[in-house]
Amino acid sequence: MDVQSSANLTVVTSASLTVQGPAADNLTLLAPFGGYVKGFLDIALHEEAKGGESVVGVSFARNETHYANLPLRIGDMSEDCDRALSNIKDTVSSTVAPNCTASVVSPLIAAAASSTGASAASLGLRFAVDTIIVDVAPCSVEVTVIVTQPIVLGPAGAFSVECHQGGIFNFEPKSQPV
Repeated sequence: MDVQSSANLTVVTSASLTVQGPAADNLTLLAPFGGYVKGFLDIALHEEAKGGESVVGVSFARNETHYANLPLRIGDMSEDCDRALSNIKDTVSSTVAPNCTASVVSPLIAAAASSTGASAASLGLRFAVDTIIVDVAPCSVEVTVIVTQPIVLGPAGAFSVECHQGGIFNFEPKSQPV
């Protein structure tokens, strides 16, 4: 919230994330970021202005809400990170690794994450999985999923956004001979 005040005028501005709004906005200052776009980072900008001059008996008040968006696919990126980690966890926890080497572990994790990678690519996102073997007995791996939106056109130019999520997972232990 931002409050600007002078002797005869007070303007209060606030912003909040929104999940609905009009597809277009009449404030040309926001173009091309004006309006609500489902799936993007959508913001409602609220302004309230009050003022007047008591000597001449003039007063006014105005409330406006404008909608802006940045073409960030935060929800899609977060869902892809979550889905990939869930698939990897399910695969790792139900798989017995014959040995705990990168040549065995990495392809299993890549296969578990492949459907999410395809989903991310269909949205114009980049997808990567980093794997580090933490321990060999039992076989534990640290996995980091990275989803990147490579080119976002913003008010100050192009930038990229990344979502990183990770965890440490244990492969199913080898059964011990009886």
